[in-house]
Amino acid sequence: MKKSVLIADDHPIFRSGLRKVIEESRVYDVIGEVNDGETCVAQAELLKPDIMIVDLNMPRRNGFAVVEWARRNLPRCRTIVVSMYSGKDFVQQAMEIGASAFVAKEDADAELLKALDGGGTSFFLSSSAGRGEAPPGFGSHSDSKAQELISSLTGAEKKVLRLVAQSMTSRDIANALGIGERTVHTHRQNISSKLELKGSNSLLQFAIRNRSVVERMT
Repeated sequence: MKKSVLIADDHPIFRSGLRKVIEESRVYDVIGEVNDGETCVAQAELLKPDIMIVDLNMPRRNGFAVVEWARRNLPRCRTIVVSMYSGKDFVQQAMEIGASAFVAKEDADAELLKALDGGGTSFFLSSSAGRGEAPPGFGSHSDSKAQELISSLTGAEKKVLRLVAQSMTSRDIANALGIGERTVHTHRQNISSKLELKGSNSLLQFAIRNRSVVERMT
């Protein structure tokens, strides 16, 4: 019996490429494609896939948050992160929150099936993953610089940043802190400004890369 696979990535051409690789193997059945994290969670609840392939940088809920959701709600589902952001910090985060594999997008054509076949308790890492660092503008500050920037945040902003470092969505942060989701968005915007970050996913990258500093200072 073929194992079922759900693909979550906001680039339709890349999703199509993944589907082709997977279906040509004749071992797996792609039962759905989605382009954002919230839809991924909804479809996973409905379809109960054996495997989910998730991108990190997705709208509405990032890939790390999806992996954590799957660990809590679909413990038998294996999650495979496939991302262009494949530095060691991202790989470490994926391992810590329960992903089964991490495949750099540049390796997907050649190594995705190896990740799908992995199984067991071992963590599969594609050949290019875990080597590089985050690109400029994605939180590549030194510890001392990170501490200096974080110290400029208010107490409420530090609390939000700590939860961002845990890959929590804005909705989850709002629930955890007992505040409105709009307030969380405002805090995130202010934090990004104070931390000199630009880009839709830069705050998450900063929080992950500097998580030890964030935890100490919040």
